[in-house]
Amino acid sequence: MQGPRDMMMISTGLPGETTVYLSLPNQKLAVAYPGFEEVQLADLPTEATLLIGHQDAFQEHFRFSRRD
Repeated sequence: MQGPRDMMMISTGLPGETTVYLSLPNQKLAVAYPGFEEVQLADLPTEATLLIGHQDAFQEHFRFSRRD
């Protein structure tokens, strides 16, 4: 995967009720992604699914979602 380590797209939830989050290396890039709202670090989930990004950077901040 090329690109900044701190840029990733993750999702949480089940099909039909999925929430998608973006992590961007620069706040100025947010204009390229309309419809996303800024959230505080404390409001991020602890478990998620990595959609796009570096797996090692993802694992520094999140656990993979468990599907029971």
